[in-house]
Amino acid sequence: MLRQFDLGEGALYPTKMFQHDRTTPVKGEYFCLNFGATKQAFVPEYSPRAYKPYPTQDIWQLSLNSEDDNIAVTKIAMDGPDLWADPDLRNAFFPSDTLVQALKAAKLTRRFGLQKCRVIREN
Repeated sequence: MLRQFDLGEGALYPTKMFQHDRTTPVKGEYFCLNFGATKQAFVPEYSPRAYKPYPTQDIWQLSLNSEDDNIAVTKIAMDGPDLWADPDLRNAFFPSDTLVQALKAAKLTRRFGLQKCRVIREN
């Protein structure tokens, strides 16, 4: 399914899956996803659930109880690849609305804990 989307510098790599015995192959086709695309769109001052785990570094993280609209991004987030990460925000990825709609249609969104982001204007 992801093949139809723009992954930017990211890619899908075929991989083999094995049963717990590490010998018996699992039937089917499996891929590893490399999150290679990045954009600097995260706006921490408008993201109330973001915090710095290391006060001396400009790296941010989201609290576990984050909800819709608690993450703010600039309009840059709307352009380019359908799946990307922000280098200033740890443990988070951003799918485009088109990708989210396809994941919803395939009933795959529940496990991702997706949240809507606020898109803000830059001054």
